Amino acid sequence: MPSPLTDIAGLDREASVDLMAMLKIMQKKAKNQVVLRNRSSDLKKRESIINYMLELTEQFSLHLSTCFVAISFYDRVFHEFSTDVKTQGKVGIVCLLVAAKYEEKEVNTPSFSFFCNQSYSLFKTVEEISLFEINVVEALHWRLDTVTCSHFIDMLTSLSVLFNDDTYLNRPVSRVARK
Repeated sequence: MPSPLTDIAGLDREASVDLMAMLKIMQKKAKNQVVLRNRSSDLKKRESIINYMLELTEQFSLHLSTCFVAISFYDRVFHEFSTDVKTQGKVGIVCLLVAAKYEEKEVNTPSFSFFCNQSYSLFKTVEEISLFEINVVEALHWRLDTVTCSHFIDMLTSLSVLFNDDTYLNRPVSRVARK
C-alpha cells in the first residue's frame, strides 16, 4: 500500500513532501490569525475594563497605586473566569475592591453596598460581590503582595532620591504615585 506522502494525486515524493509542508504552513498561519483576532478582542476587553477601573478609582477617591495593584490582580486572574464582558467586568471591580482593602486605609475603602450601587447593575446583591471576592482571592492564591511602579516612586520620594518637582518627559514624576 502506497504512503500518503508518495501518492498524493500521482506526485513524486519531493513534490508531495513540499505540498504537505506548504499545507502545514497554511494551517499554522490560519491558526495564528485566529489567535491574533482573539488576542485583539481580549486586549480591547482588557482596555475597557481597565478604563472602568480607573473611573471607579477616581469616583471612590482611591490612590492611583491601588488601581495599579488592582490591574496587576486582574492580569493574574482574568483567564480563570468566563470570557464574557459582564463576568470580566465583575472580576475587574472585585480586583479593585480587594486592592482597596489591601492598599488603602480602612476609612477610604468603599463598602460592599457602595460598590454594589456603583457597579452599573453588574452585581445584584452584596452576597454576590462577596462570593466573587472569595473566588478572586482564591484565584490569586491569597498572594496579595504586589509591588508597582508607584510604590517605588513613593519610596524614592520618601528617601529624598526623588523630589516632588522632579519631571520625566516634562511631566511631574510625583503625579504618577499620587492623585
